[in-house]
Amino acid sequence: MRHLTIIIAGFFIAWTGAGQAMAAPPVAAPLHLVVLIDVSGSMRHNDPTQARQHALGLLLRLLPAGSELSLLTFAAHPHSLWSSSNWQSAQLVQVLPRLTAIDEHGAWTDIDAALRQGLQTLASEPGGRQHLILLTDGFVELGHGSAADAVSRAQVWNEDLAQARRQGVHLHTLALGGEADLPLLRHLALGSDGRFVSAQVRQLTPALLDIFDAAAPAQRLPVQGRAFQVDVSIHAMTLLLLGGSQERLPRLLTPQGEAWTPQKHPASLSWTRTPDYELIEVKNPMAGIWHLDADLGPRSRLSVLSDLTLQVHGVPMNAAGEQPVDLDISLNDTHGTVVDPALLGRCVLTRHSGLRGQLLDQDLLYDGPQQGSVMIPDDGHFQSQLPGWRHGGDHIVRITLQCAGFSREFDQLVHVTAHREDLPPPASAAVQPVPRTPPHARPAQHLLRSILIAVLAGALLLLVLAMAYIAWHKARLNKARSLVVSEESDAPDESDAATKATQAAPDDH
Repeated sequence: MRHLTIIIAGFFIAWTGAGQAMAAPPVAAPLHLVVLIDVSGSMRHNDPTQARQHALGLLLRLLPAGSELSLLTFAAHPHSLWSSSNWQSAQLVQVLPRLTAIDEHGAWTDIDAALRQGLQTLASEPGGRQHLILLTDGFVELGHGSAADAVSRAQVWNEDLAQARRQGVHLHTLALGGEADLPLLRHLALGSDGRFVSAQVRQLTPALLDIFDAAAPAQRLPVQGRAFQVDVSIHAMTLLLLGGSQERLPRLLTPQGEAWTPQKHPASLSWTRTPDYELIEVKNPMAGIWHLDADLGPRSRLSVLSDLTLQVHGVPMNAAGEQPVDLDISLNDTHGTVVDPALLGRCVLTRHSGLRGQLLDQDLLYDGPQQGSVMIPDDGHFQSQLPGWRHGGDHIVRITLQCAGFSREFDQLVHVTAHREDLPPPASAAVQPVPRTPPHARPAQHLLRSILIAVLAGALLLLVLAMAYIAWHKARLNKARSLVVSEESDAPDESDAATKATQAAPDDH
């Protein structure tokens, strides 16, 4: 009996492993991030309140665990401020005090030296998603005359950008104040499929957040009014309150009706308050409907860490003209793309798009309760074509998936530019193919799995029948043996009977 149990367990383990191997999803590449921060003397005028320190503190708090991070300051030369090959939030206590070195103590601005150092840092750890953020308020200025400055600027414009393209590095540039070299910074970002932002110091935190969202997009939950639904697949959630009023104390209301505040909350929650933002981080949140009693600014968001993710491919970082864009949308879990009609058939897929700050256009892509499973793609990948953009500026592309019991949201900015000459060649800007199982192979996988299930189910049935027969046969043998023993014990012994007969006979003497 014990051997049969081991055989059954082995069959189940083999079947489960085979099923998972067929449907294993691609592992998300880790983030490799280098941040270059200008500390030249001009920052004394453009950042007198050290807003760079506060904005970078938020970036570090949002950085995904396991990322590779390098912080470098630069003026005449680049200097390493901090590096980590495996970022964890516990390192905040070490790196935050070092941000005080971000000031205006340097002289000159050698952007070429800073970029070369940053690209070399990324080249030492190839692979992953490679992003470099350049924050500066000035022009290339080496202190050796205008001719040397022009040569160095040309090096940045041509060679540094070309090297970034060869390495697959996205250059994101943030021009702080009104005196930066905007054409150069825009050329670097657009030419490497990165984000270019120009901002005054009071807008530094949301500007850096736009860049960070491009480098490290996170799964989000839609907030309807002030309510949102947390499902059982969510391991952690992060609420960022940005741009709202801080006149009244915000409260987070749990599904059980508990009210949490910055002063009163459990140890599983971290609540960070600054003049620019509030960050609420909850580990293993309870499933159910939560409410946020706070003023939500337009840049506020709710991101989550979950095994159930909404994947959207094809949205460009930058675009020009009215050329339509093809989108690929899917729901993924730990085993790959979800194709179950019973689940997807209860979902509604919606697309919102338009200029930031204006009313977004809404398009219903799929209505499961109305259209049913007939409209579900066999491979679970929904296709949608996004019309081109008529107006320049920052446009929002938002995809929302509302299902029975859970929801997810994808949100990305697309910068529509008139500077077509700065965009990379079409071959360099081509969207990488979505990593998924080829459509012709997926039915074969399902057929193989169905055959395995049938074979294993038949084998299991035979084993159960064999076990039942053996048990029945043993029971019959035991019963027969017990009857024989009982009859033998009840029958009188012949020798005893003879002895008793002898004793009972009369004595002849």
